[in-house]
Amino acid sequence: MDERFHRFRQKITGLAQQWRAPLIALRNRLLAGIAVSIPLVVTIWVLNVAYNFISGISEPYLKIFGINYPGIPFLVTLALLLVVGTMATHVIGRRVLGFAERMLMRVPVVATIYAGVKHIADSLKGFNNTANFKRVVYIEYPSEGCK
Repeated sequence: MDERFHRFRQKITGLAQQWRAPLIALRNRLLAGIAVSIPLVVTIWVLNVAYNFISGISEPYLKIFGINYPGIPFLVTLALLLVVGTMATHVIGRRVLGFAERMLMRVPVVATIYAGVKHIADSLKGFNNTANFKRVVYIEYPSEGCK
Protein backbone atom coordinates (compact mmCIF):
# COMPACT_ATOMS: atom_id res chain seq x y z
CA MET A 1 0.00 0.00 0.00
CA ASP A 2 2.79 2.36 0.83
CA GLU A 3 4.47 1.68 -2.51
CA ARG A 4 1.30 2.43 -4.52
CA PHE A 5 0.73 5.68 -2.62
CA HIS A 6 4.31 6.74 -3.27
CA ARG A 7 3.99 6.06 -7.05
CA PHE A 8 0.64 7.87 -7.14
CA ARG A 9 2.17 10.85 -5.38
CA GLN A 10 5.08 10.95 -7.82
CA LYS A 11 2.68 10.81 -10.76
CA ILE A 12 0.59 13.69 -9.38
CA THR A 13 3.74 15.71 -8.64
CA GLY A 14 4.95 15.14 -12.20
CA LEU A 15 1.61 16.25 -13.64
CA ALA A 16 1.63 19.33 -11.43
CA GLN A 17 5.15 20.23 -12.58
CA GLN A 18 4.12 19.67 -16.20
CA TRP A 19 1.11 22.03 -15.90
CA ARG A 20 2.78 24.64 -13.69
CA ALA A 21 4.44 26.71 -16.44
CA PRO A 22 1.35 26.94 -18.71
CA LEU A 23 -0.85 27.87 -15.73
CA ILE A 24 1.59 30.58 -14.64
CA ALA A 25 1.66 31.94 -18.19
CA LEU A 26 -2.13 31.89 -18.31
CA ARG A 27 -2.35 33.70 -14.96
CA ASN A 28 0.13 36.35 -16.10
CA ARG A 29 -1.78 36.97 -19.32
CA LEU A 30 -5.04 37.27 -17.40
CA LEU A 31 -3.53 39.81 -14.99
CA ALA A 32 -2.00 41.76 -17.89
CA GLY A 33 -5.39 41.82 -19.63
CA ILE A 34 -7.04 43.12 -16.47
CA ALA A 35 -4.34 45.78 -15.98
CA VAL A 36 -4.74 47.01 -19.57
CA SER A 37 -8.55 46.85 -19.55
CA ILE A 38 -9.26 48.71 -16.30
CA PRO A 39 -8.24 52.19 -17.57
CA LEU A 40 -10.15 51.59 -20.81
CA VAL A 41 -13.30 50.41 -19.02
CA VAL A 42 -13.18 53.28 -16.52
CA THR A 43 -12.68 55.80 -19.36
CA ILE A 44 -15.66 54.41 -21.28
CA TRP A 45 -17.76 54.43 -18.11
CA VAL A 46 -16.89 58.07 -17.30
CA LEU A 47 -17.64 59.17 -20.86
CA ASN A 48 -20.96 57.29 -20.75
CA VAL A 49 -21.93 58.92 -17.46
CA ALA A 50 -20.96 62.38 -18.79
CA TYR A 51 -22.88 61.81 -22.04
CA ASN A 52 -26.00 60.64 -20.19
CA PHE A 53 -25.77 63.55 -17.76
CA ILE A 54 -25.41 66.15 -20.51
CA SER A 55 -28.14 64.54 -22.62
CA GLY A 56 -30.42 64.27 -19.61
CA ILE A 57 -30.47 68.02 -19.14
CA SER A 58 -32.40 68.82 -22.31
CA GLU A 59 -33.92 65.43 -23.19
CA PRO A 60 -37.16 65.83 -21.17
CA TYR A 61 -37.85 69.21 -22.82
CA LEU A 62 -37.15 67.87 -26.31
CA LYS A 63 -39.52 64.94 -25.73
CA ILE A 64 -42.32 67.43 -25.08
CA PHE A 65 -41.85 68.67 -28.65
CA GLY A 66 -41.64 65.11 -30.00
CA ILE A 67 -37.90 65.24 -30.68
CA ASN A 68 -36.54 61.87 -29.68
CA TYR A 69 -33.42 61.15 -31.73
CA PRO A 70 -30.17 59.84 -30.23
CA GLY A 71 -27.50 62.49 -29.78
CA ILE A 72 -29.80 65.48 -30.28
CA PRO A 73 -30.21 66.19 -26.52
CA PHE A 74 -26.44 66.10 -26.13
CA LEU A 75 -25.94 68.59 -28.98
CA VAL A 76 -28.73 70.87 -27.73
CA THR A 77 -27.21 70.95 -24.23
CA LEU A 78 -23.76 71.73 -25.65
CA ALA A 79 -25.29 74.54 -27.73
CA LEU A 80 -26.99 75.96 -24.61
CA LEU A 81 -23.69 75.82 -22.71
CA LEU A 82 -22.01 77.69 -25.58
CA VAL A 83 -24.72 80.36 -25.47
CA VAL A 84 -24.29 80.77 -21.70
CA GLY A 85 -20.51 80.92 -22.14
CA THR A 86 -20.88 83.57 -24.82
CA MET A 87 -23.19 85.56 -22.54
CA ALA A 88 -20.68 85.32 -19.69
CA THR A 89 -17.95 86.85 -21.84
CA HIS A 90 -19.95 89.89 -23.03
CA VAL A 91 -21.12 92.94 -21.10
CA ILE A 92 -24.85 92.57 -21.66
CA GLY A 93 -24.71 88.85 -21.02
CA ARG A 94 -22.88 89.43 -17.75
CA ARG A 95 -25.63 91.79 -16.66
CA VAL A 96 -28.32 89.22 -17.53
CA LEU A 97 -26.43 86.48 -15.68
CA GLY A 98 -25.83 88.82 -12.72
CA PHE A 99 -29.55 89.57 -12.55
CA ALA A 100 -30.38 85.85 -12.67
CA GLU A 101 -27.83 85.20 -9.92
CA ARG A 102 -29.35 87.90 -7.70
CA MET A 103 -32.78 86.33 -8.20
CA LEU A 104 -31.41 82.89 -7.23
CA MET A 105 -29.79 84.33 -4.12
CA ARG A 106 -33.21 85.49 -2.88
CA VAL A 107 -34.59 81.93 -2.66
CA PRO A 108 -33.56 80.52 0.76
CA VAL A 109 -32.58 76.89 0.05
CA VAL A 110 -31.46 77.57 -3.51
CA ALA A 111 -29.22 80.42 -2.31
CA THR A 112 -27.34 78.13 0.07
CA ILE A 113 -26.72 75.47 -2.57
CA TYR A 114 -25.91 77.97 -5.33
CA ALA A 115 -23.52 80.00 -3.17
CA GLY A 116 -21.61 76.88 -2.10
CA VAL A 117 -21.28 75.50 -5.61
CA LYS A 118 -20.33 78.92 -7.00
CA HIS A 119 -17.65 79.32 -4.34
CA ILE A 120 -16.15 75.93 -5.26
CA ALA A 121 -16.28 76.74 -8.99
CA ASP A 122 -14.63 80.12 -8.41
CA SER A 123 -11.91 78.46 -6.34
CA LEU A 124 -11.20 75.94 -9.09
CA LYS A 125 -11.19 78.67 -11.74
CA GLY A 126 -8.34 80.52 -10.08
CA PHE A 127 -6.43 77.42 -9.01
CA ASN A 128 -3.78 77.54 -11.76
CA ASN A 129 -3.59 81.32 -11.85
CA THR A 130 -0.07 82.41 -10.90
CA ALA A 131 -1.32 85.93 -10.12
CA ASN A 132 -2.69 84.52 -6.84
CA PHE A 133 0.88 84.05 -5.63
CA LYS A 134 2.78 87.29 -5.08
CA ARG A 135 6.01 86.13 -3.40
CA VAL A 136 7.75 83.28 -1.66
CA VAL A 137 8.04 83.48 2.12
CA TYR A 138 9.63 81.42 4.88
CA ILE A 139 7.69 80.66 8.02
CA GLU A 140 8.90 79.00 11.16
CA TYR A 141 7.00 75.74 11.45
CA PRO A 142 6.62 73.40 13.35
CA SER A 143 9.16 74.88 15.72
CA GLU A 144 11.62 77.75 15.89
CA GLY A 145 14.59 77.35 13.60
CA CYS A 146 12.65 75.21 11.10
CA LYS A 147 11.64 77.11 7.97
